[in-house]
Amino acid sequence: MPYKNICYFEANHSNTHSSIMYTIDNQQIRLNYNLRTIVKNETHFFRSHRSYLINPQQVKHVDFLHHQAVFYNGLICPVSRRHEKELFKLIK
Repeated sequence: MPYKNICYFEANHSNTHSSIMYTIDNQQIRLNYNLRTIVKNETHFFRSHRSYLINPQQVKHVDFLHHQAVFYNGLICPVSRRHEKELFKLIK
């Protein structure tokens, strides 16, 4: 799948060796790769939280009050306070 169609990846808490991919058409796809493997193979994604990798090109804005990234399709993903400013610089 082209990376432009991916909003973010979430770590699967029930299985540490897999993750869940969220796409721009609101699909949830389970992958057999953990986030560490995805980061090594793909440089387009930003580690916004310990459990999340996001595609900065799909982020509409960063909500600093609630510590979230809001995507163009309406999905919301948490962002750690430590990474908010860096993400904001990437989407500008």
